[in-house]
Formats: sequence, C-alpha cells, structure tokens
Amino acid sequence: MIIGYLLLSQARLKRLRNNAVGALRPLVRIDDDCFDRMIRKASMFNRRQEWLAIATGATVGWLLNLAWGYPSAWINLYIVISNGLMYGL
Repeated sequence: MIIGYLLLSQARLKRLRNNAVGALRPLVRIDDDCFDRMIRKASMFNRRQEWLAIATGATVGWLLNLAWGYPSAWINLYIVISNGLMYGL
C-alpha cells in the first residue's frame, strides 16, 4: 500500500515542486542561465545513491526474514522486494 502511494504521488509532487520553483523565481536575483543550472544541479538524482537505498532496503528485509523465519519462500521474496522498493522510493 505504501509503495502504491509513493508511485502514485510522485507525479503530483513533481508538479507541485515545479510550480513552487516557478512562483519563487522572481525572488532570486540571478540571471536565468545561472538559475536553470542551479535548479538542475539541485534536482539531479544520483543513481548510485538510489541503488544503494534499494539494496539497503532489500538487506533489511532479508535480515528481518532471518530473525522472524517465515516458512514460505514467496513471503521471504515479497518482504525483500517490498523493503527494497520502500527504501528506494
């Protein structure tokens, strides 16, 4: 449920962020090129950090499986994947 919420809300949050940046643009006293570079630099996603977050979540899910000892391999797989996605998103 949390993963679905995160996936569904990303587009709306991106639109709200762009509207906020556009509304605050007149307050910044730099030229348009510098402003655009600053926005691109601030909003860049680091793929390595994203994969690290997913791997951390999967590891946490795997460790929880070891501690709780679920009997089904499918439940183990679900927990590892869902934790990886929740941490990564």
